[in-house]
Amino acid sequence: MQRLVFLMLTSLVVAAILSAFAPTTAQTPMQAGTTGLGFSLYVPIAVKGVDGDDSGIQVQNTSGAPATVVLDYYDQAGTLVFSTTPQTLAAGISVTFYQAGEPSLPFGFDGSAVVRSSQPIGAIVNRVNYTGPVASADSLTVPDAPTATQFTVPLVYGGLNGYMTTLSVQNTGSATATYTVGVQANNSASPTTSTSSTIPANAVQRIRVGIDLAVPSDFIGTATVSSAGTLVAVGETRNASTSIWLGYPGWPPAPSR
Repeated sequence: MQRLVFLMLTSLVVAAILSAFAPTTAQTPMQAGTTGLGFSLYVPIAVKGVDGDDSGIQVQNTSGAPATVVLDYYDQAGTLVFSTTPQTLAAGISVTFYQAGEPSLPFGFDGSAVVRSSQPIGAIVNRVNYTGPVASADSLTVPDAPTATQFTVPLVYGGLNGYMTTLSVQNTGSATATYTVGVQANNSASPTTSTSSTIPANAVQRIRVGIDLAVPSDFIGTATVSSAGTLVAVGETRNASTSIWLGYPGWPPAPSR
């Protein structure tokens, strides 16, 4: 019970901090998409039944007029798996898209989503797991910087005290692009290691620090993702022995915010 209360308080604190410091610039009109709507948010986490994990995406109409909203789901190959039925949100109203409750998404889906809207929107994504003795969850604000070519994730673990970080990088462009992920230890003057890979348009790639990206077992530091293409990046840190789970967005350079 103490762990569950601590987890709930931790999630609330993290959500409050992220809301306070979320980017505030106006959204840019999206590139031509399947729905033809005018604005988009890229969500790097959309899962259903992945090792017990499910996600929920909460979307709010931040404008003063009604908005038509659609979610497009993509697998890690960039294939459009499913599009939700368009729905209208009144000004200021939110809607939840719970991936576990979406019958058109296959069980085991581990991909990304693009929220497309006729008006500016904001979104958060929650990931939950109820399979262990104590439920665990994380929550993060979806970055609103679809034209950025670099993101920094300010907290990355590679095993220190049992904490491990997974980086999720989503291609926000219209074509496949190459992305480089580099990590740097705290108080270090030079990068620790890096890796490069290609990601299809709209798709996400997950990089597990300490597994996919080799670092010392006591690693703690930062990550930078860069590309000639555009992207968003987020981090999730989990401690399997304590059920503590943290989620946080990456940050683009100031002009992209």
